[in-house]
Amino acid sequence: MIEVTIPESDFVILGGSSRGYAKKAFINDRWYKVSAGAFNAQAEVVASRVASYTNLPGFVDYEMCRVNNEYATVSRDYIRGRRYETLKGLHARVTGTPIESVTQHLSGAELFNYTHKFVLTELGYDMLPALSILLQFDALVLNEDRHFNNIVFILNEAGKWEMSPVFDFDCALYSCVEDLDRLPEYTCPALPYCGTHKEQLELVYSISDERLILRPFDVEEIIKDVWDETHQIGKREIVNYLKEVLADGAL
Repeated sequence: MIEVTIPESDFVILGGSSRGYAKKAFINDRWYKVSAGAFNAQAEVVASRVASYTNLPGFVDYEMCRVNNEYATVSRDYIRGRRYETLKGLHARVTGTPIESVTQHLSGAELFNYTHKFVLTELGYDMLPALSILLQFDALVLNEDRHFNNIVFILNEAGKWEMSPVFDFDCALYSCVEDLDRLPEYTCPALPYCGTHKEQLELVYSISDERLILRPFDVEEIIKDVWDETHQIGKREIVNYLKEVLADGAL
């Protein structure tokens, strides 16, 4: 595991998990994100490795490191230098209003239809296929944080808009659960269209024929070099969950 020293003045503070705020720094074309909770970094790395066994069109590859003696992830910047729009930012720029003020009284299906038509009108891009796969992947890795600032579109070399590589998995795989002993009663919250992944999956399945494909993988290989012997928090829970996923074979 690589170790990096970064001056505190180089960090920016971003809204993080329920356990705190994430510190990020961009150094030598790499993003370093310090774990905001007990195992946010480990969960992010494992989730990105699971992504490599799916048909997710593109995703950010995260790896473990230590920054200033704290657990962190490091990743390449897939957006810098390219024109991009977040769904949240695009809505604010075009309409002059935050997307939450417009959509807070809509049902999940109404909200999905609204954002789908909005992006199609403003960018000429049908996000339904890619977003359907993305939301199914979020359900697979139990990601709690797919807010509208984490849905991003980039302009490709052909001058067409498309979904950016998927990023930000540090609120996945139980990493924001305050008490791991109470997992049986955990509701697995979701964003941005429904309150739980179960509800969001039902919505996606009702409006799209696109399906996430998960290929078999070796759990031990997925978690290799993610935890060290002095820090095992969340490892047992993630391993058990991944084994259950493989045994079930579907969401």
